[in-house]
Amino acid sequence: MKTRINRNFIAQTNSDNAFLTSMTTVVHKFPEPGEYEGVIYFRGSPVRSFRIGVTKPSTAAAGSSSVSTKVEIDMRALYLARGTETEEARYALEAGGYAVFRVPAGTPGGYSVEIRQSSEGREGPKVFNSRELNVDDIFAVVMIRPGKYKIECTTGASHKSEAQLTVAYPDKSLAPLNPVKLDCGKDGIIIGQVDVHPMQGLVFSFGAPSQIRVELVTPDDRQRVTVPKPGPRATEKKRLTRRYSMFPTHS
Repeated sequence: MKTRINRNFIAQTNSDNAFLTSMTTVVHKFPEPGEYEGVIYFRGSPVRSFRIGVTKPSTAAAGSSSVSTKVEIDMRALYLARGTETEEARYALEAGGYAVFRVPAGTPGGYSVEIRQSSEGREGPKVFNSRELNVDDIFAVVMIRPGKYKIECTTGASHKSEAQLTVAYPDKSLAPLNPVKLDCGKDGIIIGQVDVHPMQGLVFSFGAPSQIRVELVTPDDRQRVTVPKPGPRATEKKRLTRRYSMFPTHS
């Protein structure tokens, strides 16, 4: 059986919180109970709405088994289900819990999400925008291709800070590694150099409204060492040697 390589997965070399892909995940914390309305965008266009009902922890403990401290929202699945479901997608969450927004591996990227507080059918203030992450948000990135990258953190309207990222060439004996945690505070990223291995995650937290972009600068594409195939004479000699070795020898 031939192994199929997911080229979308391997070719993803740049990551941006405004353009979510299978290599990125955004997490938002809901500290306050209430009713929230969200909208999924695909490449700038709204494609599906959903709702999140956030209850007090005491209400969840009283017997609502469907309420948890984390919900995972597959943005691709919501996009594909548009127009086929009569009811709006709804999720239940406990106050202080997290909503995890992700895109399945192998699917096209370009997703974003906005969430507003809702009250009595009226649209309230915006509490979350994946294009501009804040103190209640986490942004996780996984890079595969070895090479030199630039991490750019834009805080506020124009303040930018940078860090250099090196993704090492893969080692066959490498064990799973913990993600590297980075903080993009009010002054941006303080650390200057980050070193990771392929598939080792980067997890960003924020101290102010920020945008994160990870961009490949110089790939580390080492050439594969190939062993030349034997010529026709060498192949024929090996075949004849194997044939004659099958006959017994007489002393």
